[in-house]
Amino acid sequence: MNSRIINNIIKSVENRKEEIINLTRELIRIRSENPPGDITNAAFYVKEYLEKNGFSVRPVEPEKGRISLISVLGDGTPTLIFNGHLDTVPAGDPTKWDVDPYSGTLINNFIYGRGASDMKAAIAGFIVSFLTLQKYEKHLNGKLKLIIVPDEESGGTLGTKYLLENNLGLGDYVLIGEPTGLELIEIGHKGALWIKLKAYGIPSHGALSPYVGENAILKIIVAIQQMINTLIHLELNIPSEILSSIDESTEILNRTFAIRGAGEKILKGITFNVGIIKGGQKINVIPDYCEAEVDVRFPPGISKEDILAKVRDLLKELKVDYEIIGMFDAGYTSPNVTLVRELRESVKMILNINPFLYITWATGDSKYYRSKGIPVVNYGPGREGVHEYNERVKVEDIINATKVYAVTAYRMLSGSRRSIL
Repeated sequence: MNSRIINNIIKSVENRKEEIINLTRELIRIRSENPPGDITNAAFYVKEYLEKNGFSVRPVEPEKGRISLISVLGDGTPTLIFNGHLDTVPAGDPTKWDVDPYSGTLINNFIYGRGASDMKAAIAGFIVSFLTLQKYEKHLNGKLKLIIVPDEESGGTLGTKYLLENNLGLGDYVLIGEPTGLELIEIGHKGALWIKLKAYGIPSHGALSPYVGENAILKIIVAIQQMINTLIHLELNIPSEILSSIDESTEILNRTFAIRGAGEKILKGITFNVGIIKGGQKINVIPDYCEAEVDVRFPPGISKEDILAKVRDLLKELKVDYEIIGMFDAGYTSPNVTLVRELRESVKMILNINPFLYITWATGDSKYYRSKGIPVVNYGPGREGVHEYNERVKVEDIINATKVYAVTAYRMLSGSRRSIL
C-alpha cells in the first residue's frame, strides 16, 4: 500500500474543496423530484460534467426521464461500484423552509436544500473522487464504476434493479452514498412484506348488526389482530456475526428516536404497521367490503417465504383474501468482507474515529445487490432533515466523505487483493 499516494489523494480532495461545494449546490438547484421522477436535467448535467473531464458516460433510459449513468475508471478485477441516486422526495410547502429548497444556500457551513443529504452531496463526493483517482489510474489493478440511478425514492425498479437484471450494474463490491452520517456504516437491512388484505361481507341495515349480515370491517380487524399475535411470536435465528452490530444499532436507534428501549424490539423482532384501511359506505349500512394495506418488517434470520407462509395459512383460516404489494428478504454484508474492513480503515485514518457497523430498520437499493450476493454497504454524509423541511448537509462532512471514498477505492483497487470474501 503506497502511503505517499494515499496522502496525495487526501490533499488533492482538500484542494478541490470549492469544486465539491459548488457541485453539491448546483445539483440541488436542478430539481429532480420523484414523483414525478423525470431526472433528465440532473442526469445530463452530471453526464456533461464527467465528459468535460475526459470520461465516457453511458446513459441507460428504460423509460423516458428515468436515466441511469454508467462511467468506468481503470481495468481488470475486482470492480468497486459507487452507486448514488439523483431523485429526491418532493420539497413540500416551500413556506415551511427557512430558505428556497432549490437554492443550495450555504449558511453557517451547512448547504441547505432538497436532496442535500439524500443524496446529492454524496454524488458530488463520488464524482470528485472519480476525478481525483483519474491521476492514479495506472496504479489501479481493478475497475471503479460510477453508477448514478434515477428512482431509489420510488423503489429503484428502473434504476439499480433494471441495471442488475440486464447485467449492466454488476460488480464485486458496492458502496452506496446514502446519508448514514460519517460515524456509521450500514451493513444490513430488515426485510419487508407489503400486503393488501381483502375481506368480503353481507350488507344489511346497520341497526341489525351483529345479528344480521356480515361486517367486512370486523373481519379485517380480526385478521390484523391475529396477524400481529402470530408474527411477533415467530422464532427467529439472527446470524451470530451481526449480533454485535445489531446491539450497536439498537443504542443508536434508541438515541435517535428517543424510543425508550424499543430499539431492540425493532431491530431484533418483527414490526407491523397498518398504513391504509378502507371499507364501508355509510354509518348505518353493514359494510360488504374492506381492505387494509399492511407493512411487515423482519430481521435477518427468517425468510420472506416463511413470513408469507404464516400469513397465508392464517388468512385462509379466516377467509380473508390477500394481494402481495411488495416483498424482499432481509440481508446483510458480513463485517469480515474486504469492503467493510477497508472502508473502516479509511474512516479511521481520515476522521480518527472507529465507525459503528449499523443494521437499519429500513432499506434502499442495497437490497438488490444483496439479493445477488454482492457485498454492499451504505456510507454517506449528512442525516439532518432527510425527507423533512430544511434538509441540509455539513460542508466538512462532504469533504471528509469524498476523502473516504477516494482512499477506500484506492485501497481496494491498488493492492494484490483478489479474494471476494
